[in-house]
Amino acid sequence: MKHLNLSLYAFHLCQSLDDAPDTHSPDAGLLWDDLRGLAAKIRFPELRKFTEPTEANPDHDLDFAVIKIEDISLTGNLSTFKIHDTYSADLTLSLADEQAHVYPDNAGIFQPQALIDVTANLGKVLWLTGESEDLNELELSSAKEWAKNLCPQAEYITEDRLFNCPLFIFAADSLTILISLAKPDTIDLDRAQDNYYNLRNLFWTYQKSVVVGKLAKAGYQGARRLYSELEAKVQEFNQVFLLPTAEERLNKLDQLLQTIPQRLLDYNCKLRDIKAHYTTIDVNWQNFQISLSHIRDEKAGDKLCYWSDFASKTVPQRLKQIQTYIDYLEPGQLLFSDLINSIRATTELEQAKSDRQRQKADAEYYKQQQEDNLDLQNHIQAVGVGIAAGAIVASTSGLITEPWQLPNRDRFWLPPHPFVVALFWSIFCSVGAWWLVEKWMSEKLIFSLGAWWPPRQWIQIKKQQPTSNQDSDIHRP
Repeated sequence: MKHLNLSLYAFHLCQSLDDAPDTHSPDAGLLWDDLRGLAAKIRFPELRKFTEPTEANPDHDLDFAVIKIEDISLTGNLSTFKIHDTYSADLTLSLADEQAHVYPDNAGIFQPQALIDVTANLGKVLWLTGESEDLNELELSSAKEWAKNLCPQAEYITEDRLFNCPLFIFAADSLTILISLAKPDTIDLDRAQDNYYNLRNLFWTYQKSVVVGKLAKAGYQGARRLYSELEAKVQEFNQVFLLPTAEERLNKLDQLLQTIPQRLLDYNCKLRDIKAHYTTIDVNWQNFQISLSHIRDEKAGDKLCYWSDFASKTVPQRLKQIQTYIDYLEPGQLLFSDLINSIRATTELEQAKSDRQRQKADAEYYKQQQEDNLDLQNHIQAVGVGIAAGAIVASTSGLITEPWQLPNRDRFWLPPHPFVVALFWSIFCSVGAWWLVEKWMSEKLIFSLGAWWPPRQWIQIKKQQPTSNQDSDIHRP
């Protein structure tokens, strides 16, 4: 095989929806880091010093000097691009000697595994082109042998025709392998050169649609798992009303409020991402069709059934499937939002009910305390009365032995015994003192001479009485 070229088209998302407009994703530079790392295996010194694209300078092109690998001279070229939210690189390795003849077993000179290992989260395309006079080297069997040596996992997809030569298509995971084998001078190089950017955009939009479609499916699976978790929370909420005490119900509601909002937020993010994936695929599908229409020339014998079917069948079906995902998930968004509102409302009702019960219990406890205090006061007063009575009796007990003077001729009446007289006056003074203190406590008077003497009633009566001068003035003619 002569005039052999191997091109790597790598596409790496440098800015996601989560990133600010003037920033890039943390892993945006991995593509450039890996390309520089290729210099350790494909010893082009230019690989260490290429310029990364920017918003101001989105395109850069760098030619490589000739190097030798296994006695085969290689040259190359690196083009770097920034296409909207994507970094793109086109690394082409070519045989410097136009007369050199290589076989599929020599594919290792291109270090294909190192090229495949380059980080590109939107996928890669390897395109091998070559010419040969031997028709056997242009057959599908030869293309499969080349594909196997480039990537052992590659599977044959179909055969199309582009730029006046066969186009064998293989695929492996996020890698697409294209192999174009033709007779010398049969490839329409002019059309190929004119459609360079259309081809790049075709590969880009194709790879992006494929990768984002996988992300949408994975996002749906994640959303379904969250849906199941949240559905279980609905059942837990229904069981709350079976709990016997308000405290248990409030504890369970609090647990639900701590877990459900975060799960619902994750669920909403998954749904948002799926909708964003739908929009991304839809936009790239339209751009893919535009690029395909520019490339395909049926009059020139082009046959691009694989990509045509992708545009007319695969993508519409994928969009329909993603819309089905969205239709399934959107009702859950409203349901689980209502669940949170129901939990919060129930929590407020249970809390209010618990507060009323607590207030009632506190009031009953306070009332019981008042009654207990009153009983205690009564007991204290009873004890005080008993002590006072005992003190009275004790203070007058000495008079019990006093003689009782009986009536005689000078005194016919029986005078009271001194003990009885002392006991009577002691009781009278005790009761009087008790009455004064009780009166003072009930009216909450300040025990001082100026506060309770003379009584206010006397002062008011005194103010209302007219003086003698006033009376004389009234009756004066």
